[in-house]
Amino acid sequence: EVIRLQNTIIDEKKQGLPGKEVEILLEGRSERNPDHYLGRTRKNWLAIVPSKGVSKGEVIIARVVKATRWMLTCEAASGKVGAQS
Repeated sequence: EVIRLQNTIIDEKKQGLPGKEVEILLEGRSERNPDHYLGRTRKNWLAIVPSKGVSKGEVIIARVVKATRWMLTCEAASGKVGAQS
């Protein structure tokens, strides 16, 4: 019962995320798809983003394309946090 309630809460929170921008700390390449990096948002949600133009350890701004209970699928948005324009 508690797990079902927690899953409902997570689903509700992530439902509005597609189209929004989030900060992601890139932790390393995806084992399943080496053309993507895995990272974490400020809320510790797992996110995946294409690796073009980014590197491990960077904090980037990404747009959420798809949000599931376990993963955010993102695309690079407005660049790196702290980067000069």
